[in-house]
Order: sequence, then structure tokens, then C-alpha cells
Amino acid sequence: MNTITVARRLATAFGAVILVFLLVGGVALYSSAKLAEANKWNTHTYKVLTLGDEMLESMINMETGARGFLLGGRTVSSTPGTRASRFSTSPGTKSRR
Repeated sequence: MNTITVARRLATAFGAVILVFLLVGGVALYSSAKLAEANKWNTHTYKVLTLGDEMLESMINMETGARGFLLGGRTVSSTPGTRASRFSTSPGTKSRR
């Protein structure tokens, strides 16, 4: 009738459980790696968006400073145009990182 011994059946069942355990562990490791990569891209995206907002604010400050110069005819070291010069001296170097 049945030629498979009890020990053989137990070993097969134990092997199947170990195989399922390794498969689940592998899927969990793969998912964890993908989640870490997605988190890095999410952080990068927010850094780029923040830099874009800072550049927009800087451009608005430069425009305000230029308008003040045209209307007043003199420059003051604390005008928005001079405070915004950190982006105007080297355009694009910060955004390429």
C-alpha cells in the first residue's frame, strides 16, 4: 500500500515549511528594498521642490530689488535683490545635484 515511511513524510513536510518560509522571507526582503528605494526618491523629490520654491522666492526678491532700484535710483545692501544673489551667481549648480 503505502511505501513512504513516517520519517520520510515528516521530512518532506518540514522541507515544504522551510521552503515556504524562505520564499516569504525573500519576498519581504525584496519589498523592503523597493520601499527603501521609493523613500529615497521621495526625499529627493521634496528636496527638489524645496529648491524650486527657494529659487522662485529668490527670483521674486531680485525682481523686487530691480524695481526698487529703478524707482529709487540707489542700491541698499539689505534690499531683496542683494539677498537673492546666492542663486544668481551660479545658476543651476545647486539644482543639478
